[in-house]
Amino acid sequence: MGRPSKGEAKKALIVQTALKLFSRNGYSATTTKQIAEACGVAEGLLFYYFGSKEELMRTVVRTFSFAELARGHGEEWRALTGKEALIRFATLYLSFLERHRDYLALIWSPELIRDERATGEVTSLIRGMVEEGGRLVARAASADGGGPQPSVHTVETGVSMLLSSLLAYFAIQGRSGERTPEADDAYVREAVDIVWSGVFR
Repeated sequence: MGRPSKGEAKKALIVQTALKLFSRNGYSATTTKQIAEACGVAEGLLFYYFGSKEELMRTVVRTFSFAELARGHGEEWRALTGKEALIRFATLYLSFLERHRDYLALIWSPELIRDERATGEVTSLIRGMVEEGGRLVARAASADGGGPQPSVHTVETGVSMLLSSLLAYFAIQGRSGERTPEADDAYVREAVDIVWSGVFR
């Protein structure tokens, strides 16, 4: 894959900078002029690439897709047992949360929760995460063999519960300062055990 063009690099810089300022100062309080100045570009370039501040915000929301990240590991995880693949999926999700704290602060801010279009984008991303996890589990379980396969609804409910549990763990343990790699691994494995036994009971 070649290096991104100058235009692509500038767009990525604007998105990253907008995320930082939106999460720190709030969406309404952040102006396109402030974003442009922080990027070192003309304000008009933001409108050239994104059309409006609202579309820039929606681009920020769409840019960070855990489903796409997980999909990129699909081939690597095919060789694992179903439960081990789900452990890798859950571990990757915790890592994703750690790397994108600004993004989490933005999408769960009261301001964006009240924005119907932003909420729609976030809902679509969450749905994509659940579906990708469901495909992973179903594929791995089929490869493992043995016993009747659960319905898609059952699998996706289990994945949704796992992701919700990991998000709560990340928020609570991160705030208390008690997270360690060992604690993360132990929690992931216990959560996966519970979900796996519930889905394939």
